[in-house]
Amino acid sequence: MNSISFKSPDNVYKRLFTRSNFATKKYTDLIAQFDSLNIEYSYEFADYPAGQKVGIDVPDLLRRNLILCDSLQDFKIRSMGLIPNEKLIKLIDLSPQFTPVYEEVIYKPCKSKFEEQLHGVSDLIKSTNINYYFTEALQFYNSSWDVSIPFVFCFYPLPDSRGFTATAVSNVAISAVADSLDKYQALLSVMLHEVSHVLYDERSLSLWNQTEQWFDSNPSKVNRYASSLFNEAMATAVAMGILLHN
Repeated sequence: MNSISFKSPDNVYKRLFTRSNFATKKYTDLIAQFDSLNIEYSYEFADYPAGQKVGIDVPDLLRRNLILCDSLQDFKIRSMGLIPNEKLIKLIDLSPQFTPVYEEVIYKPCKSKFEEQLHGVSDLIKSTNINYYFTEALQFYNSSWDVSIPFVFCFYPLPDSRGFTATAVSNVAISAVADSLDKYQALLSVMLHEVSHVLYDERSLSLWNQTEQWFDSNPSKVNRYASSLFNEAMATAVAMGILLHN
């Protein structure tokens, strides 16, 4: 729904929807209802260094809940309080109405290739000893984490495309998988990169403050620029290091 929203820029999902049999007044009216919800709430962690620790975007939490929940009822219970009930109930009412659109326009045409890709990614993950490296990364970052909570990888098909996009929120990493992808090391590297961002973000408050002091006290004229790149550089190093070690 977000991808085919009138507010979203041009993308492959919107193009496929526009050319499909679902591009009718019924569904354009439903998209307009979705656009009217305004669920773009967020909050910051005010006790951490300003502009450093990633704040929480409510749409990301809703996306995470959808992935982890067993049903829309479960999603509704978990998500109460994140947005006003009026908007949550409307969002849940709209979601199943777009299920046949997604199934027919996106998933079924991609299903065979996508399932092949999932097997390929799964086999690579099993051979990479991810659990060991996740534990090592936890120690490296000095992150707070309950090891009883699994880190979930979620993939979805990206038709008529090359490359992929990925993000992570809490214990869920999410990536589109282009139908042209047939080598999975790069995809796994991107997912590990996103996991590293989460672990960086979950460092202790004392370490956050120490790191901020290190950059502030450095006499370089680009100390703040270096600080802004540090998270990205560390995530790249950790992700690539894991893959190269294998």
